[in-house]
Amino acid sequence: MFKTQILERDGRCLACGVYLDERTVNPHHITTVGAGGDDSPENGIALCQMCHVAVHNGHITPATLRWILKLTYGYEYELLCGDEDRHHAQELRAAYTVKTGGIW
Repeated sequence: MFKTQILERDGRCLACGVYLDERTVNPHHITTVGAGGDDSPENGIALCQMCHVAVHNGHITPATLRWILKLTYGYEYELLCGDEDRHHAQELRAAYTVKTGGIW
């Protein structure tokens, strides 16, 4: 259910812009279920395999993912901070927009 919800909402990797399908989507919980996260859309983001690995390796932070979702869908987060994370999200968004021909 979570995977389908996130894929239908996003359709692409929200970090790099590559198109995704049921086979290639890597839905990611920003706050893991074990840490109190849930399957709500605000807690999930569609990623490709490469970007999913980048998240788990610490190259893309949970705060950056929250900023991406805020910029894309207007979601509000209680713990949305960090100018560095906001800047990284804006850089990813700019690259994504160029890659997809202006579609975010």
